[in-house]
Amino acid sequence: MHNRNDYFDNARFILVFWVIIGHFWGVGIFQYWNVCPGFLRNFIYSFHMPLIALISGYFSKNATSDKLRIYLNRLLVPFVIFQVLYLLWFQILKGEIGSIHLQLTYPFHGLWYLWALFFWRIFTPYIVQLKHPIVISICIALAIGYFSDIGLKYEISKLICFLPFYLIGLYSDFRHFTFLANKNFQILSICVLSTSLFAFYFYMPEFSYWFYLNLPYSTMKAPEITAVFYRLLIYCIIFINGISFLSIVPHRKTWFTKYGKYTIYPYLLHMPILWLHMQLPNIYTIAMLKALFGDVGNIVYITSVSAFLMIALSTLPVRNVFRWIVEPKWIK
Repeated sequence: MHNRNDYFDNARFILVFWVIIGHFWGVGIFQYWNVCPGFLRNFIYSFHMPLIALISGYFSKNATSDKLRIYLNRLLVPFVIFQVLYLLWFQILKGEIGSIHLQLTYPFHGLWYLWALFFWRIFTPYIVQLKHPIVISICIALAIGYFSDIGLKYEISKLICFLPFYLIGLYSDFRHFTFLANKNFQILSICVLSTSLFAFYFYMPEFSYWFYLNLPYSTMKAPEITAVFYRLLIYCIIFINGISFLSIVPHRKTWFTKYGKYTIYPYLLHMPILWLHMQLPNIYTIAMLKALFGDVGNIVYITSVSAFLMIALSTLPVRNVFRWIVEPKWIK
């Protein structure tokens, strides 16, 4: 029995769980202690955000320009709120409260996605009028890498380069996802993901920044004339890994399905906790774990912390406290 809502709730839970793990591995404590093999983080980044964009596209089939107020409340207002709160909290923890400079041009970490989704949904009614919009979006994403002045500012590069995945979701039907649940396809998917993980470990450490899809070719370790083919290869890897992951997501109700409905809460609320975690004495615990158990001990530790945050930040008490900023209704 294939239940559409259970399936996507399961997928969202797992993907946002990996967002939290990826942030802990990449921008938190681990950049100082080097406690996790980079290939694991690179493997996760090879498909988790593209799939979140794809799922958002699937649920944007009814996007219309007259829903501007809804998009402002659900996406743009939370983006501004959390951009300011993140900046304030980060500066307070660094002891630089007197030098705070508010800015919205460089979104903090995952906030770029709210910004991008706002524009994707606003322009969806116009994009669908084009012939072959997915192909066009891929061509633009490949070309945008040659413009060195387009990148981190407003995360324009990500907005453009993740658009193809949003459009794939937009044009997908649930029967496509039920097809992926075929047992033989699932076995193949497990083999593909295992092979991909193996390849990341041995052959692809230098490709890590390519999967962020936010840097111009001039900053990458590849000749600019052939860099477009590197990005095309990255798209192929993302697509293959993404399809393989979607194949093994359970369609039935699981113990974590109920949390998948509220993933926006852990998505937005985990970063301040991560930064606070960086300031606490438990960084020495992490160093001790690495000394005693190596990378395995730290992987278990951070996976446990991430799982706790994923569940705790999705609970009703947390939602009741933060609903006014996570799901605001400020614009009438």
